[in-house]
Amino acid sequence: MFVAKHDIDYLEKVIEFWIAKGKKQLPQNFAQALQLAADQAKEIEYKNELIIASNEASIKAGEILIREFVKSTDIIELGEKLFYKWMRDQKIILMNSNEPYQHYVARGFFTYRPSDEKINGKFRHTLRVTARGKVWLAAKYMKSIEE
Repeated sequence: MFVAKHDIDYLEKVIEFWIAKGKKQLPQNFAQALQLAADQAKEIEYKNELIIASNEASIKAGEILIREFVKSTDIIELGEKLFYKWMRDQKIILMNSNEPYQHYVARGFFTYRPSDEKINGKFRHTLRVTARGKVWLAAKYMKSIEE
């Protein structure tokens, strides 16, 4: 709340975020704007707690498919296909495939392995998010929707 009182640009971003989300009406005065900023800070804190809880459970679960990640993460409001598009736009995965950029694999965020069986004579590769990747990917997504 301190930041909102002293940084008008931040306060404007908070207001624009909530208007875009359709959750709040435009504040009519400074007090309402400050309350809106405080409410958003509480929601972000709540979402961070959800991420932590989700990640604690995910660490036990190991690697999961993007489909499972999207369904299991409350903060992601996109379906699987739109989330793949978002990852391409963010340059996390290659445009023509679901293969992650190598530096994300090297950092331990993803695995990209061939399947056990051939389909039409070729091995199909599967993108999976690691426990570490779940934390990073959720935080990156949250940051992108706040901007």
